[in-house]
Amino acid sequence: MDDDLVATFVHETLLQCEYALRAYDDFSLALEFYKPGDPTELVFFHIQTFLINAALVSKLLWPPQSNRKARGVRLRAELGLRGDLTVRTREFRDHIEHFDERLHDYEEPQHPELGGPLYLDLVVSPTSDVPSFETWEKHRFLHSESRKFHFYGKVFPLEDVAKELEEIREKCHDWLISHHPGLD
Repeated sequence: MDDDLVATFVHETLLQCEYALRAYDDFSLALEFYKPGDPTELVFFHIQTFLINAALVSKLLWPPQSNRKARGVRLRAELGLRGDLTVRTREFRDHIEHFDERLHDYEEPQHPELGGPLYLDLVVSPTSDVPSFETWEKHRFLHSESRKFHFYGKVFPLEDVAKELEEIREKCHDWLISHHPGLD
């Protein structure tokens, strides 16, 4: 991969980090004004936008196709990224990319003793220790204090991912200034 193509990918990674972090800021603002009983759609809109752009950063830096892996290795080396980033997690982005499949294949767990399936979606809760929620299936569930997002049985630490994206954004910005001053 030539240096101009590297610069193009670094610039695109920077843009996707910017988009994700703007969505995270909007999510934070929506959460700040959220009160129990309010509609939650706006909170989850911003979470979804954040996660989609974070998944794009992940695909740019850790491409899933075997014939593109060298690109990811080169970009991560150029940027000096460590390998233990949460945003790297394949499972994280697969849940976003294959949302339709998760929804299609979902079978609600039955709880006859409680009158049927226990299903939570688009719920914001200030705490994770609500005992009655532990047995419920969580499609989209946010613990607002910890900013941990439950999505089809997996937990995504939104704040940790945002911090990682800030780090990646800064590394991209610094790289562009030092290698291609006109692209930053």
